[in-house]
Amino acid sequence: MTVPAVDDGPAWAQVALLVTRGHAVVVTVHPEAAVDLGTVDLLARLVLAARRSGGRLVVDPPHPGLRRVACLLGLREALGL
Repeated sequence: MTVPAVDDGPAWAQVALLVTRGHAVVVTVHPEAAVDLGTVDLLARLVLAARRSGGRLVVDPPHPGLRRVACLLGLREALGL
């Protein structure tokens, strides 16, 4: 699944539903996509929700911009980047 825009509520709701039901979801951040704090925040919240419910959210392949922003925020390890 390609990472939807942060404001694409229905797509993120689908991801959230899968990870909170214990599924593993692999998402891809398009290499040319702009990564901002909203994207990192949303991914971090989904990773946490997935872990709490036995699911898993994986970003593959790791997006360089996402990795940099997550590192600046101290979330690189939490996001598995």
